[in-house]
This record gives sequence, C-alpha cells and structure tokens, in this order.
Amino acid sequence: MKAGLETYAFTTVHSHNFDHYREINRFVKKELGAHSLFYQYIPQMKDDPLMIPPNNWHELKKWVLLEENISHMNFVRDFFMLSGNACSGGNFVFTVKVDGSVQPCPFINNIALGNIKNNSIWWIFRKRFRNKDLVEFKSTPPECTDCALESVCGGGCKVGNDKQFGHYNCRDMKGKDKIMEDIPTFF
Repeated sequence: MKAGLETYAFTTVHSHNFDHYREINRFVKKELGAHSLFYQYIPQMKDDPLMIPPNNWHELKKWVLLEENISHMNFVRDFFMLSGNACSGGNFVFTVKVDGSVQPCPFINNIALGNIKNNSIWWIFRKRFRNKDLVEFKSTPPECTDCALESVCGGGCKVGNDKQFGHYNCRDMKGKDKIMEDIPTFF
C-alpha cells in the first residue's frame, strides 16, 4: 500500500465465518486500509458442512453490492459480461501451480493447460482452447441450453459441480428463479 498499489483481502465465506462478514469487511477497510473481497466457499465434497445456504449467500451479495459498495457492483456486472459467464476459469483467469503447471482455476488440479517451464504464459493462453479437457470444462451443460440465463450462469461453478455431482458439465441451478441465490462469484 505504501508503494501505491491497490491492496485486497480475499475472504472465502463459509459456515464458520458467515455471521461475521460485516466485521471482516469493517476490519479490512478500517484496520488494514485495504479493499475487502468475498468469495463463496467451493465445496470439497458432497454435502460439505462448510457450505452456507443459498439464501445466506444472497443476503451477503445484496449487502455488499447494493448497500456497501455500489460502484463495485458495476465491476461484477462487467466481469460477467467480459467472461461470458460466472466461471472465468480459462477465459482470463489462470493459476500457476508450484510445479509450473497452468490450470484454468485455483481449485482445479486435473486440467493442465501447459507448464511455464516449457512455454510462455502467452503461448499457453493462445493455445488453451485446443485442450479438449478445457473445452469440455467450459461447455454449457446440455440441460442449460434452453435457459435464458445460460450466458450469465453457464451451469454455475464448474469446480463446485465436480465436487457435488461428480463431474464438471452439469447444472447446479434449481431453476431460473434461483440464479441470484446460487450463482458463485466474488465481489
């Protein structure tokens, strides 16, 4: 921060800290002087006890985006428009693991797009959609193709789908009316 860089605290919201999100936000802003970002916990197993109910996630999003930080709501909206759906993995988000392998998401370990020890990140970026595993990962689930919200949701969080349902390419939504409660995002 002394160098003038924008500084963020990234908090994963789960069942143990949900009741404290306002305190976390206040601490990050007042004590640290940073921007507070929140991310929905990604389940690591079926019926993960750290998951929060969808209505709690909706409550937090509404507070952050419509009450606490309206200008950031515009960023989130633009983020969805730029990425094409809720999953930015492989579009413009990449994770470089300690061994140099490049994955489309920090929560994925089984879709190697390349390795920065062998190729530049730009080479990997240009060639990423030649990877059949990434193409399958990014594809919209068949049951979502007639949904009006397909371009926003794309089936939801691909990693969460894998952990909850055993594969990436399935719908995690219960219906169009549940999009705001269920859509995974950070803000």
